[in-house]
Amino acid sequence: MDSLQIMHLSQWLKGASILVILILCSFCNAPNVRKVANKDGAIIINGRWLNGEAFEPKSMYVIDGHFSERPPQKITDTIDAQNGFIIPPFAETHNHNIFPIALEATIQNYIDKGVLYSMSQGNTCFSRDSVNSFVNTPKSIDVAFANGGFTSSNGHDVDVNQNLLRRGVFRNKKLADLVNDAYYIVSSLEELEKTWPTFLSCNPDFVKIFLGYSEEFDQRNNNPDFFGHSGINPDLVPAIVKLAHQHNLRVSSHVETAHDFHIAVKSGVDMIAHLPGYQVNDTNEKERFIISDEDARMAKRKGITIISTTRLNYSFQRRDQVLFDFVRDVFKTNLSKLKSAGAKIAIGSDRFGEVSVEEAFNLLEMNLFTKKEILHMWTYTSPKTVFPNRKIGQLKEGYEANFIALKNNPLQDFNAVREVMLRVKKGHILE
Repeated sequence: MDSLQIMHLSQWLKGASILVILILCSFCNAPNVRKVANKDGAIIINGRWLNGEAFEPKSMYVIDGHFSERPPQKITDTIDAQNGFIIPPFAETHNHNIFPIALEATIQNYIDKGVLYSMSQGNTCFSRDSVNSFVNTPKSIDVAFANGGFTSSNGHDVDVNQNLLRRGVFRNKKLADLVNDAYYIVSSLEELEKTWPTFLSCNPDFVKIFLGYSEEFDQRNNNPDFFGHSGINPDLVPAIVKLAHQHNLRVSSHVETAHDFHIAVKSGVDMIAHLPGYQVNDTNEKERFIISDEDARMAKRKGITIISTTRLNYSFQRRDQVLFDFVRDVFKTNLSKLKSAGAKIAIGSDRFGEVSVEEAFNLLEMNLFTKKEILHMWTYTSPKTVFPNRKIGQLKEGYEANFIALKNNPLQDFNAVREVMLRVKKGHILE
């Protein structure tokens, strides 16, 4: 989340007033749900199912919330796909919008667009407490939370959260409430070990770290001129990764530059939360943000997933077209390297008011990926990035019976992804 998004979020909150939003949301209906699969089973008819290459008409079954190609002993219900084109649900792998204010409306927006998985790449522990009962239920979206990230006193996330506090987003909170909650400032192995139990106490689903201009860490650290444009000591990253993996937690790294990307990949993180270069201010420093071919290949070898967030450069569009074009070119160059290396790319927007749909279109418009490749990234790589241990992202025997049906064929016209006719989650129709 960049400074312009913070301003837009805070202005939205002030313009509507939190009280008004809460009143409005008290009238928002939670997503309706109709259970269709019990211990017997349901049949799904009139669907055209994506088999990886094309859509084929067939019937499928749901038994105990999972797909089956064989009928149950007794069919108790029928799901009519109305000749729709059936694909796995979409995922949003980088956002911060699972937030207490207007939460039901946000969740409904996810569901309406067929995005049933989300990854909160940084949130406060105190905010999570108030949203837990609204997500990860049969009638809602499923969310993985990072909670606060590991950073330095000058880190990007420290700046973001303190900015939100000043603008009144965190009501009834003080600056001290953010420490060891919204972020964890560590400058040594001793501080890391001391802070770790507090971090675990909020039950994170993964670990977020913040690298920022790590090639200049000594210059930027504790220098107020670089507040918000720095990150954790890069020497600590291997230790954080090792500690996280010992606790069966994956690590996602914020990056700004190609050197940050190198440190993250070399240290064995599991995810890179951004493409480098999304907050460029100098168009004369292009090489600083272009990843090396070797680092792209290393990301492939280590199975690291890179999250796209290419829509972030739209923050520049209205104020500086030159920067907009420059950042877009940096993104395309890095994506091309990653694609050539065969690295995993997931779709995430990091835009508070979006849920990955426009990010998918932005990737398509870069002319680097086919419609089929985008769909695979969005319906398989992205869900498996959010929940790697679940059987999701495929429409086959034994996988969770999660799917959406589109009115038209997205392999022919990608705009079809905007017309979701049906949403089903583990044998529940979401309406």
